[in-house]
Amino acid sequence: MKTPSMRVSLALVCLAGAMFTACKKDNRPASSPNTPINNLSKAENIRILEAGFNPSNAFKQGNGYVVEGDVFLTAAQLDAMAADIVALKQRKPGTEQYRTKYVVTRLPRVLKIAVDAGGSDSLFKVCVQKAIDRYNAVGLQLSMQRVDKSVSNDILVTARDLGTTPDGSIILGQAAGFPDSLGNPAKGFTLTTRVYSNSYKNVDELTTVIAHEIGHAIGFRHSDYHMRNYSCGYSTLDQILVWLGEKPVGNYNEGSGGADVGMIHIPNTPTDPDAKSWMLACSDGTNRPFTANDITALKAVYLKK
Repeated sequence: MKTPSMRVSLALVCLAGAMFTACKKDNRPASSPNTPINNLSKAENIRILEAGFNPSNAFKQGNGYVVEGDVFLTAAQLDAMAADIVALKQRKPGTEQYRTKYVVTRLPRVLKIAVDAGGSDSLFKVCVQKAIDRYNAVGLQLSMQRVDKSVSNDILVTARDLGTTPDGSIILGQAAGFPDSLGNPAKGFTLTTRVYSNSYKNVDELTTVIAHEIGHAIGFRHSDYHMRNYSCGYSTLDQILVWLGEKPVGNYNEGSGGADVGMIHIPNTPTDPDAKSWMLACSDGTNRPFTANDITALKAVYLKK
């Protein structure tokens, strides 16, 4: 991903194994069918596809793989996700809103969010509160409250230097993923102090990043899940299949499976691109408050009667 002065990868490595983020938009063109998309084996790439992810630029890290620039999954997690996928859907999905299999339950409920960001505490507290205000303004049965780090909390936001990816891109954050099977949110996320220090001036942009990560924590997947080339410029599924020596499926964007694979379409959200959605996988680094479609998605999941 690129900023005016440096390459940046908003790679969110989940503490439980998955890595998610609102990464900076990469304006490079997608790879051609003959361009190697990574250094992984064909079997590894196919497994990543079977788990519902685009393997463009994927690479090994520790006991797993970083995929889509913003998702870290262990081999076991890839296997588990792939096992849920029973068949490719032929409905040619677009950039709809998606939630995970599990969401936060026991509504109405107040989630307590704490900040422990060291020297960046003052900046993070301001931006976390602004992100909380965005959610609470929607009037959901799931509300949020910022609490002191000494108090028991549901989501903890931290900050530290997370280093870089193998290609030298700065890792902007590490997240705890999605809600669990008990209906609790993900435990939290960490953002890098290399970028988000107290001298960082773009408060609204950081607020958007935090709101995005909270979105994952309460069960929202990227809104361009099936068209990751839309916001990130990744190779299309057909380009990947051709490179792997497989038959292209034609006009089908990356992603697969039915309603029980952890990416459930939210009714009444669009099939056309929503360029400013808070849950796009990649953005231009600008402020992105909730769009009308985002609010529809939030209410569909957390405005229960």
